[in-house]
Amino acid sequence: MRVIELLGEGATSLPTQLYAPHPRSPDYPKTVKENLMKPTARLWTSTARQTARGYTSAWVEWCKSEMPGWVGKIGFLFQVSGQPRILTLRSDQDALRVAKKYGQDLKSVEQMFFSMPWQAISQDFDAIRYVPSGHDFFMGTWDVESTAWFDTKFLQNKQQVKIDKSK
Repeated sequence: MRVIELLGEGATSLPTQLYAPHPRSPDYPKTVKENLMKPTARLWTSTARQTARGYTSAWVEWCKSEMPGWVGKIGFLFQVSGQPRILTLRSDQDALRVAKKYGQDLKSVEQMFFSMPWQAISQDFDAIRYVPSGHDFFMGTWDVESTAWFDTKFLQNKQQVKIDKSK
């Protein structure tokens, strides 16, 4: 399997991905207002890591400290197959270059908060992956390494797994 990364160093292999749904209370909104800082995706994953107590990911670890109620008991591992078109963003500067390629006349990173063309990008890519390379102002709103999947046909369900909830 090879992943086509149009801003990266070429085609690379994407590691096993973990989808860790968080438990929702009955009063959780049925429709979530679109977040301008993140694209609307079918599924969000983060790179899986096995521990002695189950599986974790950068997303699960972030939730443990920031939103403990979002850490559920189970997750789902996915292998990435085929050749998905994945846009990899490593920094605010990557995101700014992409916004400009999509016709946004932006002078600063701050302007992306109101005009990032996520919808247009989702028409050209199967997923957007954020791999932090430093302290980013705009892309930092994604919190941690994660992938927003617009087309999930490239995700092959490997198995249901236990989430490592330990700190």
